[in-house]
Amino acid sequence: MWFAILLSVGAVAIGLFFGLRQGKVNNQLLDEGRIVKRKYVITEQAEEFTLRGADFARVLQGIQDADLRGSGVSVQRNDTNQAFFFTGSNWKAEMYRKNDVGDQNVWYFHFTNWKTYRGMVQEHIPMNILITAIEKMFLSIDPGAQVQNIPIKVKTNPSFF
Repeated sequence: MWFAILLSVGAVAIGLFFGLRQGKVNNQLLDEGRIVKRKYVITEQAEEFTLRGADFARVLQGIQDADLRGSGVSVQRNDTNQAFFFTGSNWKAEMYRKNDVGDQNVWYFHFTNWKTYRGMVQEHIPMNILITAIEKMFLSIDPGAQVQNIPIKVKTNPSFF
């Protein structure tokens, strides 16, 4: 009986320790401006950026200069289609240039797949680091950049076992 109680208290203490440690890391990333608190789940919405001066070469340079520390992301590019492919430890995203509107460039970013654990995105912090860096990059190119969040349909494959 006492062993079960001690085991339960130990499990709770370990959970609190790791939860508080992750909270401290999250607060540090927020303070540094490397992530942003979002009112939506980043995997359920795409972002469309409309701005001036965002040709492929300038966006490529911006991505190369972006602060992606801690995201564990690798970047591949497709010069022909003016697209970028981002791969994390267990997620992927893409960003591509859509048709321009007048003298403005339009870029579309979304996560294409990711792993979940009990319904929660496993690597949401590295994913948030990436999207925050992309938002900052576009704002550095054009401070008047506009972003539109576009809901996307998410297909899930629930596993019962």
